[in-house]
Amino acid sequence: MPLTPALLVAAALAGAGAKEEPAKPPFSAVDLDRNEFREVRLADGARAKVRLLDVEETRDSLRSALRLARVRVEINGRTLTLTSGNYRLPITAAGVQVDCPATKGLYPNHDKFEDSWGLDKEARLRLWPEKSPWLKPGTFVYPAKQRWFAGLPLTRPRPAG
Repeated sequence: MPLTPALLVAAALAGAGAKEEPAKPPFSAVDLDRNEFREVRLADGARAKVRLLDVEETRDSLRSALRLARVRVEINGRTLTLTSGNYRLPITAAGVQVDCPATKGLYPNHDKFEDSWGLDKEARLRLWPEKSPWLKPGTFVYPAKQRWFAGLPLTRPRPAG
């Protein structure tokens, strides 16, 4: 029987054996509304007291697209302002690392847009222990570990004629 990509995938999945527990992220996420307080348990077991104080969103005048979102939070008694959005690295303050990846303003018409963030409240905060890495070490490695097509020869279509 020839080894087809489908057979290789099936073999790789069958070789996985016992079910693995899902990996736990190195951060804790919490969705908050204004003036809501939560005590958050961090990945290392420590706790942080978090309150969302305010959300300020700026939209452009042409399309009403969200251009800037800032959240004011209180963490362990210290007030700080975070800029929300993609490519914003966590900042270290009050014994934690924290970022705000999304605010509810990403969806101006909640009934017409898919909420791909699954955001239930006004803002989402992610918190890491103060000296923790943002991702589990070894998450991205080179060369990539793959078994599916590693043994197959590469073939190119032959020109006609």
